[in-house]
Amino acid sequence: MEKVAALTREHWQGQGADGFHLDKGKMPIVATTLELLREHGPAGPAFWRFGREDR
Repeated sequence: MEKVAALTREHWQGQGADGFHLDKGKMPIVATTLELLREHGPAGPAFWRFGREDR
């Protein structure tokens, strides 16, 4: 997931501006693995939004 995030950064990473973040024209991307889905289920912390620290 980290490699895919790095390769697609230009499509999802916004810009910081005066204490907030601008995501205009960017696409939020979320990813997971089958292992995380099995462990946490679809309603649990199985998904990671690119650019965020936590799932």
